[in-house]
Amino acid sequence: MSHFKYNSEKGLFLPQPHRYRRALFLGVGPTLFSSPIAAGGFDPLYVPTNYTLSGSNKTVSSTSSSANTAVLSLNTHSSGKYYFEFAFNTYLLNSIGINNDARATAVSSQVGDTSHSWGWLNQNNTYHGGSVTAYGPGGTNGMVVGCAIDWTAGNIWWSKNNVWPNSGDPAAGTNPAYTGQSFGTAYIACTLYLGAPTSGTCKFTTASLTYTPPSGFSAWE
Repeated sequence: MSHFKYNSEKGLFLPQPHRYRRALFLGVGPTLFSSPIAAGGFDPLYVPTNYTLSGSNKTVSSTSSSANTAVLSLNTHSSGKYYFEFAFNTYLLNSIGINNDARATAVSSQVGDTSHSWGWLNQNNTYHGGSVTAYGPGGTNGMVVGCAIDWTAGNIWWSKNNVWPNSGDPAAGTNPAYTGQSFGTAYIACTLYLGAPTSGTCKFTTASLTYTPPSGFSAWE
């Protein structure tokens, strides 16, 4: 179906062709979309072959057996204080956080593999630059992982069901998982366990959040 645009010279509305967007599915090749891409959610232009998106691109599922990769949010931030959640339907190993690498690079690595990404690995370790540090109680089915990022201070925290490990307090700016970091222009990045199917839904908007963001923080949107 075409849409129409007014032509002032002819005084008529003339049909216009669709504008197609090409999506990169790693290992599959380009795919064409004939419908507009909705704002928010994960970026459907960069989806590794071991993932599928659904629910307005906010729910991600992984298939069994594949290399470590990630899905990335469409929207980015480079300043301010923001919060998002990831609600697991089925939990296995994962890494949830942010990444400021180029998208083509970020989608091809586990969150925390590089110096450009920060992840909460399996909910019992932080993971950044390939280094693991103990942090948190571990993951469970049905849990809600929260993540709060303060760009000015370079601080990042994670929570499990609204409990912040190590007495972390984003509102007070105390006991972050990492401090003094340069987050740059970053997007949400999620790596799911690739040895068996895993799925969950990222909560980007205020209306979708399970918990209230820490004072001073806004929903990612």
